[in-house]
Amino acid sequence: MKKQKAANRDFTEENLPHNRVEVFFDVLKQRYDVLLKVGAILLAFLLPTLIVGIISDLTYLAVISEGQATEEELAALNQTFALINVGTIAFFGLGLAGAMKVVRNLVWGEPVFFGKDFFSGIKQNRLIYVFVFLVYALVNLLLSYLNAFISDEFLSAIPSAVCLMVLAPIGMFVLSATAVYKDGFLSILGNSVKFFVKTAPVCFAFILVLASAFLIDYIELFILRCVLKVLAAVIFLPLYLVGWTLFSHSVFDKMVNSTLYPDYVDKGIYRL
Repeated sequence: MKKQKAANRDFTEENLPHNRVEVFFDVLKQRYDVLLKVGAILLAFLLPTLIVGIISDLTYLAVISEGQATEEELAALNQTFALINVGTIAFFGLGLAGAMKVVRNLVWGEPVFFGKDFFSGIKQNRLIYVFVFLVYALVNLLLSYLNAFISDEFLSAIPSAVCLMVLAPIGMFVLSATAVYKDGFLSILGNSVKFFVKTAPVCFAFILVLASAFLIDYIELFILRCVLKVLAAVIFLPLYLVGWTLFSHSVFDKMVNSTLYPDYVDKGIYRL
């Protein structure tokens, strides 16, 4: 197995990152090749979901072009594809389990042995990651049924908004903490709720950035929409994971590491 060498750089205090913002740009500059590998592997695990999305788009276009589609038929289609995506979304969670260990090592300034670290991450974290994405997929399925019974567009958007702004950041903290700690799921979940409550405004900002990627679905040109989704998976998603990991680790330092895991405090950072 070919090993990924650490980035070449002069290890002087002036050149090392002194805060997490500098860590982000240091990773982007020095380890862009690893980020592209992360993006490529995430795209591979996201392909089933993207393919279902393409089939869904083509099906909607075909049904609407006939001019006889009822709201009930369109809702049934939405529910059908949401059900199919339960499996594909859980599969993506499996790939993310491996990718997040690579990202963790990047922000910690550790050498990355891509294949070894990726499969090690899957082995260590797959159960929690797949479970979190399975819950997400089931909630998405439940919302598709719920929206079919709510005629008012504003009211129908409320459950989705609550899930996006509350459940999503808690789940993201769970994923980030799982890549660091060996605690049980309930312990990580409980701490993740506390993390979210203490940092809700920043979490909302991260969620809005993530939600902006879904605006691609509103682009009318089908080919452009597909190309942008691929680019989002390969380029946007790895950068987003690095940003979220750095933020979540700063929260861990303040609320957990300072007392329980002092060796993790400012890991990858060289304070002046």
